[in-house]
Amino acid sequence: MINNQPILFFDSGIGGVSTLYRCYKLVPNQPYLYYADEDNMPYGNKSKTKLVYSIKNTIKNLINQYNPKIVVLACNTATALVVSYLRNKYKSIIFIGTEPALVPAVKKHKNILLLATSNTIKNSKITNLTKRYFNVFCLCPQDLAYLIENNLYTKKVVQEYLTKLLLPCKNKIDCVVLGCTHYVFFKNYIKRLLKVEVIDGNFGVSKRLKNLIKTFKMQASVSGIKFLNKGKIYNRLVSAYLSFGGKK
Repeated sequence: MINNQPILFFDSGIGGVSTLYRCYKLVPNQPYLYYADEDNMPYGNKSKTKLVYSIKNTIKNLINQYNPKIVVLACNTATALVVSYLRNKYKSIIFIGTEPALVPAVKKHKNILLLATSNTIKNSKITNLTKRYFNVFCLCPQDLAYLIENNLYTKKVVQEYLTKLLLPCKNKIDCVVLGCTHYVFFKNYIKRLLKVEVIDGNFGVSKRLKNLIKTFKMQASVSGIKFLNKGKIYNRLVSAYLSFGGKK
């Protein structure tokens, strides 16, 4: 059965473009929409109460306007704060969250660094995992996502920040788990800097999306990507997508 309702991606900024790119590569024959919550970017320094209220209202408006069959929260913080609420509120829509890939990391590595915002790390599921696995250490660089958002093509600024932040961890860890989709833009730099495996949650999200489309027979007859934002943020989103090798 053909289902041409869109798949909606949501993030605070350009970070979720890394998730979108991975999903589009694995599942290209679907109509994709992407919205960046630029008015509240960055999420890292916002209060939990304010973010929850804002994200709920924004997604409500997007659902009313675009009627998606699937919503991908391409943001670890948004997932931690509202995915359970959204699944209960909108039972006819499938919600896919993005979470730090801690479980596959602990199966392979002994000393793991989780790099994420405080709102992500404070999530009960993540807290329980970090308590369960004593070899997981956490860093919460609240301004890193903002730096990446605004310096994607002046990489030296972000690289210098990451070097100062992460170099003290060198030779003390054997894996880094990225708990923010913005960080994926500098995944390769972190890998070169620390000479360890760097894992993000995008593969899991794309695999989940593919399985759901197959299970619920959501094949579409239209495809493509549309960024919903206008102005400068639209240009940043397109540039971010192209930086992964995507095509206009």
